[in-house]
Amino acid sequence: MSEDPELLAEAIERLDEATAKMLLERAATESAGMAAAVRLASAGPADRVAILRAEADGVLRTRRHLGYREANEWALDAGGGGRRHRG
Repeated sequence: MSEDPELLAEAIERLDEATAKMLLERAATESAGMAAAVRLASAGPADRVAILRAEADGVLRTRRHLGYREANEWALDAGGGGRRHRG
């Protein structure tokens, strides 16, 4: 389901703090990406590098080796500067 980001932002603005925290906690327990984002957002400046390193290490250790084409596609999806291989 694709929702208009402006409508979603308006709905979030209407939430009280307790409800927003409860929804964020639920989302973080259901999504590893959301949990990582919460840990990073709540960290102080001195802790951010350690948190990013731990998240990257966790992802890299659980992924299989990517071939050249797969790695290029992954980089493009992640916002990297690679060029899509055609062929």
